[in-house]
Amino acid sequence: MRRFGTVLLLLSALLVGLMMPWLVSQQQDRLAGETEAAGILQVDLSVDSGLSVLEKVCLFGDPETSLLAVGVGRYQTSKTLSSASWRVLDILQGSYGVDMLQTSTAAQVQQVAYLASQGEKAFLLWQVIYEDELGAVLHLYLDDETGMLLGLSYSGEDEFGKMMSADYAAWCTAALWTLCDANGLSPVTGYLDPVGMEPAQGEAEEAAPEEEMMVESPANYEVNRVTYAGEYTLSDGSADGDYTIGLNAGYGWLSVNCTNLS
Repeated sequence: MRRFGTVLLLLSALLVGLMMPWLVSQQQDRLAGETEAAGILQVDLSVDSGLSVLEKVCLFGDPETSLLAVGVGRYQTSKTLSSASWRVLDILQGSYGVDMLQTSTAAQVQQVAYLASQGEKAFLLWQVIYEDELGAVLHLYLDDETGMLLGLSYSGEDEFGKMMSADYAAWCTAALWTLCDANGLSPVTGYLDPVGMEPAQGEAEEAAPEEEMMVESPANYEVNRVTYAGEYTLSDGSADGDYTIGLNAGYGWLSVNCTNLS
C-alpha cells in the first residue's frame, strides 16, 4: 500500500512537471496580451496621434477602424465641444440653408469619447448628439485634438411622427461640403447616386425600376423613398495623397463618413 502511494505521488509529480511549462506559457501569453492592450491604450490616450485631420477623417470612416468607448478625452471640454458643434450647424444653415435641427429647441443630450484605432494609428474623438423637440437627432463626430468635424449622421421627424419631405440627397451633399469647409479640405471627385428604394411601413422591400428612383422634387420623397449611396475623394492640398469617404442618404436620414457605424 505504501509502495502504491509512493508510485502515485511520483506519477502526480511527473504530470505536474510536464504540464508546468504549458501552464506558464499560457499565463505569460495572457499577461502579454493584457500588457500589450494596456500599452496601446496608454500610448493612444496620452500621446498625440501625429495624424492630419484628413487622415483622421478617413480612418474614422474606414470599416476596418475599431472604435472603443473610453468616456473622456484629453483636450476637448463640454464647452469647446458645444462651440465646435454649433460652428458646424452655422455652416450647414448659414452657408447651405440646411436646417437639420430646430435651433430654438435643439439641446445636447450626450457627449462620449472614443478611441479609434487601426494598426499602429490611433486617435481620440467625440460623439456629440443633439436632439430637438420635433424628434430630429444629429450625431456629430469631432476630433479630440482639434475639435474638427470627422463625420455626421442624422435622422429627422416632424411633429406628427412622419419623416420630413426634405431633399436628403441634397442635404447629404451639403453636409459633405460642411465637413470640407470646416476642415479646409477639397472634394476632388465623387458621386451620390440612387441605389434603391426603401419600403413604406408594412410593405415588403423590393427593388424599384431605375426610372422610379429619379426624383425631381423633395415632395416626391414621401412616395418614392429613394436611397442614395456614393463616395467622394478628398484632398487637403498636401503631398500625402487623397482619401475617399462614403456618403449615404434615404427617407428621413443621411450619413457622411460613418460607414463603420452602420
